[in-house]
Amino acid sequence: MATQLQMLFAVRTDGDPEVERCRIYTETSNPHSDKRQHHAITPEPGPKPDRYEYEAKVVQKVPGRLPIMQGAGCQSSRVELKIGTPVVLYHQVHKLFLTMGLAATFGVLASLLAIKPSAQPARPGRNLYVTETPDDLRLYVLAKNYGTSLLLANQVMRIPVSSNSSAGAFTILQISAPESAAVGVEPHIHKRYYENFYCSRGRLQLWTQSNTSDAEQNTRILTQGDFGAVAHNTIHTFQTLDPDTMFTVVIQPGGFERLFLYGGGPEYDSPIGSAFLPADALPSSATPPLEVLQSFDHWPMPDFIPRRDDTNGIAGSGNWHNGSNKLASDATTPFYIAKNWGPKYLNSEGGIYKIIAPL
Repeated sequence: MATQLQMLFAVRTDGDPEVERCRIYTETSNPHSDKRQHHAITPEPGPKPDRYEYEAKVVQKVPGRLPIMQGAGCQSSRVELKIGTPVVLYHQVHKLFLTMGLAATFGVLASLLAIKPSAQPARPGRNLYVTETPDDLRLYVLAKNYGTSLLLANQVMRIPVSSNSSAGAFTILQISAPESAAVGVEPHIHKRYYENFYCSRGRLQLWTQSNTSDAEQNTRILTQGDFGAVAHNTIHTFQTLDPDTMFTVVIQPGGFERLFLYGGGPEYDSPIGSAFLPADALPSSATPPLEVLQSFDHWPMPDFIPRRDDTNGIAGSGNWHNGSNKLASDATTPFYIAKNWGPKYLNSEGGIYKIIAPL
């Protein structure tokens, strides 16, 4: 009996509550050929039911290669399909489901694209690989150190995912900077945004404290693979500690990048492709007025003084790289997860064992 795989694909509807057209592609294994076959699938005219159902079949095989199932806004998942395997497509309001049987020998590369009825099918000439962050929701691949970028004093901020390119769901910022003797931003809180910090290179010190009278201030020094979550209404700031530090910030919902686009520095473009400017810090642009900052959900907390009594990368309660770290049980408590010290789960979906460590 074939194992069933179900995947959720985000689709763009532009206000239309029903998805009108989608495609399933089957591509050849020849990397030098752009030949592809596709099935265009369109609902029948008339009243819109809650769910449509379509059937297609895999028509090409790719010997010795695992395919990748992809959809807008989802992660890739590898599956194997026999030639002639039925592919059943379902779609509901704002959602698209793909169900198929797993098999053992051959596979194809299938991409599911959701498009507007008024748009040109498949958007001819629209490259998947881009050098600038798109202004709309779409599939895209953005290489390292590309995308919208800003020079903020000695920090370089890149915006690989913006509110526009995620349809308002979230924003991703990637920040590269040298060692700094001071915090990188004045202490502040967000009432609307939930902010997540992930260190990918160097060392980053992060301070957090819930904005309540009896809250404890915590700080951690994040190294590669460490994570810090800044919940709603949490006072926080950060400082880069190594000469070459890079970290990723995921903010939900999207839109916070507009503050930096409003009052940030010039666009950063390195002639040698460096992640940041390896030189003395440039004068930063003037801080926007308080009412402007607050309009972007940036609420300064000038009375907050970052503690400097950390030992072995930690000050405050809890463990760090010396014991188990726990996730918060609500959306208002900040927390930290050291690499490999958070909760882990064994997953065997699809017959493949995986260790999942949620953040």
